[in-house]
Amino acid sequence: MAQQKFSPGDPVIYRRSKCTTRPGPRAVHVTPAPRGEDYAYEVDKFWVVVEMRSDRTLVLRTRRGKLHVVRDDDPHLRRPSLLERIRFGPRFPRASADLLAHS
Repeated sequence: MAQQKFSPGDPVIYRRSKCTTRPGPRAVHVTPAPRGEDYAYEVDKFWVVVEMRSDRTLVLRTRRGKLHVVRDDDPHLRRPSLLERIRFGPRFPRASADLLAHS
């Protein structure tokens, strides 16, 4: 598979695994625990690339300003399609110049 190239300011979708007693409306692949007290599921997170590092890791920013570091070849990380960019555009954080300048 070809390596994906990312640049600061690029929107990305990260599929995060979660386990709680009540999955939210955006939960996908919901499976109950064997005894039924919890559910395992996945949720798409809409983040933006802040920095690309030489060790092939990316610094990603959430809408609330949290930073996450993931490898650029993480199977949970992907670029949004054109339709996803249109449909979920407001969910992606704004790529502000001050946060991108630190890269």
